[in-house]
Amino acid sequence: MKVEIIIAVILLLAVAAFIFSYITRKKHYRIVDQLEEQKIQLLDMPIVDDVQVIKTLKLTGQTKENFEKWENEWKKVETVSIPEIENHLYEAERAVDKLRFSHAGSLEESAKSKLDETKQTLLLIQDALTELVRGEEKNKEELNRIKETYQTIRKKLLTQSFSFGPALEQLEQKLTLLETDFSLFSEFTAQGDHIEAKEVLENVNAKTENLNAYINEVPLLLKEINGEFIEQLKEIKTGYDMLKEENFQFPEDNIESKISEVEQERAAAGKLVGQLEIDAAKEKLPVIEEEIDQLYDVLEKEMSASQYVSEHQEKLEQLIAYLTRKNSKLLIEIDRVSQSYKLNHDELKRTQGFKDQLDEVTETVRYYIEGLQNKAVVYSEAQETFEKTLEELEDIDKKQNDIAQQLKELRKEETHVKQLIDDFEFNMRGMKRYIEKQHLPGLPTEYMDLFFAVTKKIENLSVEINKLRIDMDEIKKMADFIADDVDLLIDKTEEIVDTALLTEYMMQYANRYRQSNPQIASAVQKSSALFSQEYDYREALETISTALEEVEPGAYKKVENTYFNEVKPSE
Repeated sequence: MKVEIIIAVILLLAVAAFIFSYITRKKHYRIVDQLEEQKIQLLDMPIVDDVQVIKTLKLTGQTKENFEKWENEWKKVETVSIPEIENHLYEAERAVDKLRFSHAGSLEESAKSKLDETKQTLLLIQDALTELVRGEEKNKEELNRIKETYQTIRKKLLTQSFSFGPALEQLEQKLTLLETDFSLFSEFTAQGDHIEAKEVLENVNAKTENLNAYINEVPLLLKEINGEFIEQLKEIKTGYDMLKEENFQFPEDNIESKISEVEQERAAAGKLVGQLEIDAAKEKLPVIEEEIDQLYDVLEKEMSASQYVSEHQEKLEQLIAYLTRKNSKLLIEIDRVSQSYKLNHDELKRTQGFKDQLDEVTETVRYYIEGLQNKAVVYSEAQETFEKTLEELEDIDKKQNDIAQQLKELRKEETHVKQLIDDFEFNMRGMKRYIEKQHLPGLPTEYMDLFFAVTKKIENLSVEINKLRIDMDEIKKMADFIADDVDLLIDKTEEIVDTALLTEYMMQYANRYRQSNPQIASAVQKSSALFSQEYDYREALETISTALEEVEPGAYKKVENTYFNEVKPSE
């Protein structure tokens, strides 16, 4: 039984080994076939045909050397790379036949790697040969394109020669050199050296593009240099001459020399263009433009200043005369007001200072006006002086107006303080009647001292304001202090009356406990003494309310509410 099982297992393993061997061999044969197919595809590339075609051409120079290089590369592929690939594939098949699958896989990988390397080499060879085959055709196409540009340039030089000015000779020389390069290109092409011809063509293309750039830029630069700049300088010179004929003066009369300097720079820029030093010429143009603009600005500034001075001269003279009259009136008013009021803010000194300023301004303006009449003043300088003078006059006018207003306010302030004195006296009499109406036994010394002190201050204020020459600053301070004191006295009066009356109501309320409570009786007696004899109403209220609260908590608040809500409003 055991023998049969062993035989069965062996047979099973043998079958499994046979199946594995069969499947693996099929796999490797398929890989070898695929690699063989790739090798055939490489050999089918049209490189051989291209080599044969090129051999029929008449090649020389670099073109011939280049072809021989790539032909040798192809021969290496034929004699070395392809046989090496075939050998790897042959050995791989043999290894599979011998069931050496690992070795077969290694050979297959080597064949695949060599195939990839060979394919890249063949692609390079094919591209290079294609370039050689099409080299002449591509050169001719490029040549035709360049010749179109060349003909356009040649036509412009012939038909628009005037627009190139001094650069014409240089441009024609460059055009002649291009013709020499075209001949050299034809020579290399005829010899079959298309690579050399291509290099010549690339050089021709660069020169043509460069020449075409000159053709486009030179006329524009010369138009600006020999057209716009000349016209502008001519216009500046004409304008300057006209202004000089009209006796215009300039801060630095160097206009003619500046025009000459700019003209020299303009000529230098034109010379650079004639030498085709375009970048250097371009660097000069912004400098020339700025200098021309500065010359225009000088002329325009003086013309504008002339108009400004003409428009403001009369106004300035009238304003000076007006403010001078106003200053004289203000000095008179200060003298008049100072007889009744003490002036504490240097009104007289400041106004006299304004007079000195006006005198100085008058002299300055007179100097410029005389200079203008004699055509000996620079208008821009006169404008600057006029503008500063107008600002100064506006400032003087504002400050004189402020002083005049302050003088007017003194009378109003005096009237206002007199009305305040009447109000203070009315309030004092009102407080006195109000106190007397309450029939209090007396008033605290502190209150009486305050009352009499305020009364004295009001009397002093009345004396001060009725003097022949009064100090309103001091009087206003006194009035402000008295106003605070009167407000304080009103509050104190209200406080004394309320405290006294509330004490009386509190003692009346406490009488209900007087017979039954000795403490209340004692508090009423003490509070009454404080009230009637010492006039210390606050202490009297404190004494009775404290005792009453011990007997009847909340009694004080109750009586206080009754007083302020029911008794006092009815008074």
